[in-house]
Amino acid sequence: MSVANISTLKAVDKELKSVVEQEDIIKKAKLSDQIYKHIREMIIKNELKSGERIIETKIAKQLGVSQTPVREALRELEVMRLVEIRPYMGCFVRSITQDELYQAYRLRAVLESYAIANGAKNICAARLRALREKASQMRRASDLQDAAMFVQYDVEFHEILIKSAHDPLLEKMWRMTNTSQWTSLTLEISDKPLIFFADQHQPILDYLAVGDVKMSQVEIEVHFNMCVDLVKKSFPSLSE
Repeated sequence: MSVANISTLKAVDKELKSVVEQEDIIKKAKLSDQIYKHIREMIIKNELKSGERIIETKIAKQLGVSQTPVREALRELEVMRLVEIRPYMGCFVRSITQDELYQAYRLRAVLESYAIANGAKNICAARLRALREKASQMRRASDLQDAAMFVQYDVEFHEILIKSAHDPLLEKMWRMTNTSQWTSLTLEISDKPLIFFADQHQPILDYLAVGDVKMSQVEIEVHFNMCVDLVKKSFPSLSE
């Protein structure tokens, strides 16, 4: 075999190894993301309670994976302020405070109002149909008394608003408000029926449909002020 052929084979082998390594990285990234979503859902559903320790080896064994992707998922959950990693002690589910929930809703009001102002021109017919579908799905979830399903559709409704601004930084900031967790908790501590929360979205949708940006922003403020008021009334249910 000539030197040229040997060099070619080495180059091909190196390229194949690079491809395999990249695929492994992608698989690990996807795996840690799945684990992140799994643990986050356990926290939202209160299957992992406030202050409870999350044991890496236990989660890894339950899911049939190594500890590495579990550790990566927990780091991401810490960034999202859902867990707290304490040196030499382990990882724990964070306690939710009154101020955090209040501030999260106020921040969401600002972010979503900004999204509407900057993304109204992108609210096309397809996006309006998607928003109407999410509103309908929230009502169906209300009829079924399925809070978990309701939270999913509620989050997806607001996510459409955020994405209309085409602003990656805005999306990242919005996700850091832990939308699912706070929505789930608000539903849990409130004595209002699910349909009450579903109906809160209709005025936002109506004004968006006629292109009234200012009134859409007003209704977003009304929506989140309502959530803040409910939280205030429910303070005894939250940690100080």
